[in-house]
This record gives sequence, structure tokens and C-alpha cells, in this order.
Amino acid sequence: MRKSILIISFILTHVISWAQPNLKGNESVIQSTQPFAISTATHVFKVVHIGDSHIQADFFSGKIRELLQDHYGNAGIGLVFPFKQINTNGPKSYSSLSSQPLTSNKIVKCRNQCSVGIAAYNAILPAGTDIIFSLKKDTSTQFVSLLYSAQNPNALKVNNDNNAGNYAVQTTDNYTIASYKNEVNAAFTINATGFTLLNGVIVNNGKPGVLYHSIGANGATFANYNNSTLFFDQLSALEPDLIIISLGTNESVSEITNDSFVYNMHQFYLNTRQAANQAKIIFTTPADNAIKHTASVRKKVKGKWRTKRITTYKTNRKLIEQKDIMLAYCNANKIMVWDLFTAMGGEGSMKEWVKTGYAARDHIHFSKGGYELQGQLFYNALMQLLINP
Repeated sequence: MRKSILIISFILTHVISWAQPNLKGNESVIQSTQPFAISTATHVFKVVHIGDSHIQADFFSGKIRELLQDHYGNAGIGLVFPFKQINTNGPKSYSSLSSQPLTSNKIVKCRNQCSVGIAAYNAILPAGTDIIFSLKKDTSTQFVSLLYSAQNPNALKVNNDNNAGNYAVQTTDNYTIASYKNEVNAAFTINATGFTLLNGVIVNNGKPGVLYHSIGANGATFANYNNSTLFFDQLSALEPDLIIISLGTNESVSEITNDSFVYNMHQFYLNTRQAANQAKIIFTTPADNAIKHTASVRKKVKGKWRTKRITTYKTNRKLIEQKDIMLAYCNANKIMVWDLFTAMGGEGSMKEWVKTGYAARDHIHFSKGGYELQGQLFYNALMQLLINP
């Protein structure tokens, strides 16, 4: 009997894992007034994807990166950061190892003006800190650029290289960029010879194609990013051709008003446009989510009254309102927008995504498969929009 139960359980588990949520035939399209082209025959097309926890793990953005690079060529992984060493999650496409524990500053802590850089986190590196990065997917040799702040602009180096002629140092009022001229292996070390605030590490393989930077912070909102001038300064330094903005989920489960939501979104757009005025911009609406409700119910069982707690999830009406605000704002301002809410099935679809194993039980986040399905849907929509050069 026990063996039969195990077999049935195995079958059900695999059926659920292979089942896909019903997308109800919704056409996945990007609303746009004008198509554009991605040309990578002789140069690098740079994409920056900015978001919250849906982006930090890089499953959603990572799938888009994979599909674009398969089609247009792989120019590299873009931004990497020692997430594990500051006790948070990060992409699986590379690993990092530090010679000592690190502390950090987080963009989600920005309630007022702050100086958190392009990774949405700063890693605080005491003198003598070494961090090893190991790329897992793109194992070809890489060109490395470091974005950081230090009293000594030469305080951070790659592979402990003391040859000043090996890299170009550009110092601004707020940070330093050190760009290495020679290639390094896919496993390389950065060394802090003095106290340093590390903002991010950019890697590319020197080939034409798509370079895809993924930037996400758990719990982040439009307002958090708006409060960091340094973030937008360094966004400008990435010289993006396309910026994808995936924010709004955390506002939908907060006490923010709709007026404040549209104000913060508008300010974020203005900051982004000022930082990269030539870049194409695509907003993605937040996905459907549901709010947890717990109630106590008293029942008489075998003559005795017992209290049972029942948990249900109800559609988040605030999210739907803010999704509609985002769509209206983008349409009014002729900004490209992809309606993820509708693409995944619309109102109430989160429950089916949970049922099929494509979303988490919190009815807000998704499984790896769920995020990758979203990435495929976005890629399909983007390919419909693009003009092939």
C-alpha cells in the first residue's frame, strides 16, 4: 500500500510540474507606437532590466537574456555582484566567494536621498578583501569594469594587477570606473587594497551581440530607486540601448495611494530618461497577485467545539488599479508597455499558476519555471515588435 501511494505521489508531482497555467489565449504584445531594431552585426546592443525581487534572482530576465543572445549573439552577462556575501540571493549564472564576511547598503532602505549604486546594493569592502567571481554559462575570457567609491581611486583592482597601464580609471564626483584593457579568465578576483564601496562589476566577452544587465532588489519600489542619484548616474554609464522596467508589485501590497504611485512612476521615468535619453524604454505591468486572509472558524467535532484557522487568497484589487494606471500612463505618454497581468491570464490567474506549480504559495512570487515562462512570453512579444535589420 505504501509503495502504491509513493508511485501515485510521484506521478502527480510530475504531472503538476509539466502542466502549464491556462493563458486563455491572450495575445502577448508590447503596446508601442513605433517598432525598433536590434542591430548586433558589428556592435553590442546593451539591455538593462530593472526591477524588484522578481528580477533579483534573474530567472525572468535570465530567460530573456538567453533567448535574445541565442538569436542576436552573446556579448556577455553584464552586471555581476557578490550577493551571497551580503546575505541575499542572486543569479545562478555565476558564483562569488569572499575572503571575509561583508556588510552592505540597500536601495530598499532609501527612504530619503542615499548613494546606492547600479546593483541596488553597495558591498562594503575593508582593505584586504578579495572576491572571486566565477562565470558558469559564458566561460570565455572577459573584459572587466569596476564601479566603486574609494578615497584612493586605485584601491580596487582585478587579479591584484598593479600595472597602472592595464586599466583606464575614470573618476567622477561620486564614483570611479576602472575599465581593464586586457581579458581575464571567466574566474577572476577583485582585490581591495583600501576601504571601498563596491557598486557593481561589469563583464563582457568583447564579442558583438546582446549584453544584458539584470538589476533587481527584493522589496524595491519606484520611490526607492528615485531616492538614489548615484543609481541613475551609473545607469547612464552603462549606455543602454533598451531599458526594461519591472516594478509595481511592492506598491500593490503597501499602503501607498494611487496618486503617489503615479507620481513615483513618473519621477522614475523622468530620471531614467535623463540618464539614458537615447534608450528605448519598456514598462512591464506587475503580475496578478492575491492577498492572504486568515479567519478562525469554530466547529463542533464529536461533541466538542474546536477552532480551526482557514486561509484564503483573494484577488488584490489595488494591484489591478495600479496596473490600469501604468497602462494609461504609458499610453498617454507614448511609452512602450507589456501587460504581464493580461498575458498570464488576467484577474484571478495567480491561483492557477500556484496550482500548476508555476507560482509560489504566497501568491506573489513565482517558481523558476514560472519566471522562465514569463520570459518566453516577453521575448515572443518583443520579437513581434522588432524590425529585423
